[in-house]
Amino acid sequence: MIKNRAKFFTTIGILILSAVLAGCSKGDTNKSSTAAPEQSKTEEKTPSFNFIANKNQPETVNDFLPIFAQQLKKYNQVAEKIWPNSAVTQIPVVLEDTDSKKMWKITPDGQISDFSDKDAEDMNVNRSEYPGTWGYYGKQFGKFGVDANYSVHGKELKGGGMYFSLNNAALKDKKTWNRYPHLGTYDALVFVLHENFHIFEQERWDKLPEEEIAKIGSKKDQHLDNVEARVLRYQLIQELMKAVAQPNDQALVLKALSTYKEYEAKHKADFDAAQYWDRVEGSAQYMEVMAALQTYFPDQLKTDDDIAQAVQALGKQTKGYGKSTGNVEEAYDVGAFAGFLLDRYDTSWKTKLMKDKNTTPISLLAQHFQKEKLPDYKPLSEDDRNKLLEQISSKKKELITYQKESLEQMKKDLQSIEDPQQKAELEKEIKALEEKIAALEK
Repeated sequence: MIKNRAKFFTTIGILILSAVLAGCSKGDTNKSSTAAPEQSKTEEKTPSFNFIANKNQPETVNDFLPIFAQQLKKYNQVAEKIWPNSAVTQIPVVLEDTDSKKMWKITPDGQISDFSDKDAEDMNVNRSEYPGTWGYYGKQFGKFGVDANYSVHGKELKGGGMYFSLNNAALKDKKTWNRYPHLGTYDALVFVLHENFHIFEQERWDKLPEEEIAKIGSKKDQHLDNVEARVLRYQLIQELMKAVAQPNDQALVLKALSTYKEYEAKHKADFDAAQYWDRVEGSAQYMEVMAALQTYFPDQLKTDDDIAQAVQALGKQTKGYGKSTGNVEEAYDVGAFAGFLLDRYDTSWKTKLMKDKNTTPISLLAQHFQKEKLPDYKPLSEDDRNKLLEQISSKKKELITYQKESLEQMKKDLQSIEDPQQKAELEKEIKALEEKIAALEK
């Protein structure tokens, strides 16, 4: 299987990099504070990890190779600390420089060796000319190209591994690898880990029937027409981030949960549509961030306390988080930041999540505090609301442009189809897309 990464944060497989997709220390769960003056002083004195200042991005593939090798090695050492009994371990990676066409194999213990054209042919590596492409390789895999279901068809990676392409230009693309604070370097590692988490780890969990998952995946509806739901989800993320940034203030967690309950009560259909995505993308984003913190800053983040401080700093970031617009897009932040809080309040949350398909990180956080009295919900400020409405309008325009381009291509494809059944299916897809565009343009 081979994938290109495209501009988006909404699907199970984050798809070409140039176009744009772990545990904290446990606190005192009995301490509920309301930002007393003395505590506020303590918070102000707490040092925050400076992500940008500590990023060390090599600008050539040759310089990146040993860094990537150490990242892969370190990840495999801490993988089960990030996620219990993780299935995403001991997977080698083949990197290819799309300019020189040279390849290297990096083993889970950080060893680098040349990987020849013959090796690639023998192991069914489906190579790419574009940086930021990933896929699986191995004798057991046919060259079956892009698989829209993000499935490895039940085949294991014995003797095989992951493929990822890059070049010097991609490494120098600061806009791309700086889009999230947790990306300390070009994100070949955590990108691959995020996708493998979906494919290998989450496949072992209690989950919905495959038919239902396929139906949910085919829609990926952002529900941008439901503005009030978007407002509440936006507000929820902002409040979760504030709670993460100030870990001693339990009142901030309860405030976020009050907003969560308001969302569930007032927008049940939107709430139900978010459950699958909050579960799968939220937990995968959590795993990605924690893996990045554990591997991308080896000279600065060495202890559990260091990691906890870095997570706290993420809650204060204004770039990369908390600005998603759409039911699915929001799931990454909702799930990840709820997970950071659960690390503090309920260290068994990952096991609970895996065993019950009806749970999400945020639902488990709410469950943990179910006996606590929540504060009354307070609406988002008018200024913040107006800023969000601008984001929604911008997102709609972006989706309309993309969908119209897709519609034009589909109509062109229709002219060349001779099979009556295929033609009927495409005509049905065209009609559905026209309806989506019309709804967004209202």
